[in-house]
Amino acid sequence: MDSKVIKITAARPRAKTYYERWMEKEGVPIVEGFGVTDVRNIALKYWKRLGCDGAYLQLRGLEGITGVYLGKMAPGGTLHPERHLYEKVIYIMQGEGVAEIQQRDRVPQNIQWQTGSLFSPPLNSLHRLINYSNEPVIFLAVTTAPMALDHYHNEQFVFNSDFSFNDRYDGEPGYFEPSNERYLATNNRQWIWETNFITDARRAKIDAQEQKGAGVNITQFEISNNTLIGHLADITRRIITAAARCWWCCARKAILSCGPIIWARGRTKMASVSKSCVSTGCPAVFSVRRPTGFISILTPGLNPRCNWRCAAAARSFLWAFAWRRFAPESIHRSKKAAR
Repeated sequence: MDSKVIKITAARPRAKTYYERWMEKEGVPIVEGFGVTDVRNIALKYWKRLGCDGAYLQLRGLEGITGVYLGKMAPGGTLHPERHLYEKVIYIMQGEGVAEIQQRDRVPQNIQWQTGSLFSPPLNSLHRLINYSNEPVIFLAVTTAPMALDHYHNEQFVFNSDFSFNDRYDGEPGYFEPSNERYLATNNRQWIWETNFITDARRAKIDAQEQKGAGVNITQFEISNNTLIGHLADITRRIITAAARCWWCCARKAILSCGPIIWARGRTKMASVSKSCVSTGCPAVFSVRRPTGFISILTPGLNPRCNWRCAAAARSFLWAFAWRRFAPESIHRSKKAAR
């Protein structure tokens, strides 16, 4: 028999990545699939490493670039201090408290946060959250942990390195003071907001972006010198009720980017967190105004490396499915009445 003949073996499941195996060792639930109707209903379990209840959201479309987890702190609770060689953006869904952040050999700084606050501990800085209220705190974190762990394959290095990225954060006084410094990017006419702390993303000023569609307001924010950037968007109800096609057109950075969308029924203002990428788009996470506390999450994105036409057709199908499954009933009723 010719030794050069290639033997074809039986197909087998894809091997789990290092990040996926690491998540399983964390001992908390891992929520999978395309979406979650209401994150408040996710079953949580005590997370020994963080010191609170939590769960991972490993949704389809994240593509091993960004990770998402949900945490719930007890009244008066404090998270264990941690540092890591990946970036993290935290959105406070409920509650109020303090974030304690310290760069090596520098004086610790405190951030006082509330519901709607959005911030990012600088890369590899020591940090923890403190709930000083009598109510539970629920927060959502978006990280680049999948890329870091899949690259190094060594959690001890990722979590125990003492290197200080002083070029990003050197303990400067007032580093986390809210800023309204904005500029208009010349390449895409996108408004950029440079800030290290957003007090309340639900009420932040968002700039008009008429070139993206009538009634569309989008502001990109750059936070803590991260490569993990984001957007604040305010899309009018008229556009949303028009059709999923209009929504896809206005929010294409999210749809094309393989990331999850966190959506609150009843309002349309949102904050997205996305991994910047020059050619393929960006995984994104949206956190939106939620007057009733109702939060949904879904992932309509696909791998941007796919053939464009196939990917576009698949996205249209997934978005139509997501729209029918997650859109508020009032919108469906209004569309039926219009017919």
